[in-house]
Amino acid sequence: MPRKQGDPPDHEESREEMKRFSELLPPEGDLELLVLKGHLLIEEGLRALVSREIRYPKALEETHFNFFKILHVAKGLCYAEDMAWLWDMLERLNQLRNQMAHKLDAEAFRSRLVHFLEPISKSSSIKDPEDLDGRLREALYMLHLMMRTYSNAQFDHGKSPNFHE
Repeated sequence: MPRKQGDPPDHEESREEMKRFSELLPPEGDLELLVLKGHLLIEEGLRALVSREIRYPKALEETHFNFFKILHVAKGLCYAEDMAWLWDMLERLNQLRNQMAHKLDAEAFRSRLVHFLEPISKSSSIKDPEDLDGRLREALYMLHLMMRTYSNAQFDHGKSPNFHE
């Protein structure tokens, strides 16, 4: 039976999304490239979310909004207090990417990366704090999947998404 708008992705769709995500990310070890590609994949999800929520999606294409602007449009359309952590993580990701693009200091990048990962550190399945590659991949995938899930959800202003209306 085909999935309707508002239904969460099924297991097969989630597997396909994970496969695509994994194929597009660099091999282990290049944290900067991982941040850049993850940022692009998550931006893609934000754009899909906003496109679904506005009446004339072509207008969005014509704006050439950057990640920051599209993030805040999405947040304005879909914010729910109990999902504030998600919007915080997306803002942290954008800050990490922007600081990385403008400052080439490796130690500062590591510090900013740890700051980005901080909100989800306790819930991470990767317990080794030194496994930044694994923790970053896990965080990026979680954010990417949340954007994909959100883009299929129904919203009632100020409430978490409803996946079954």
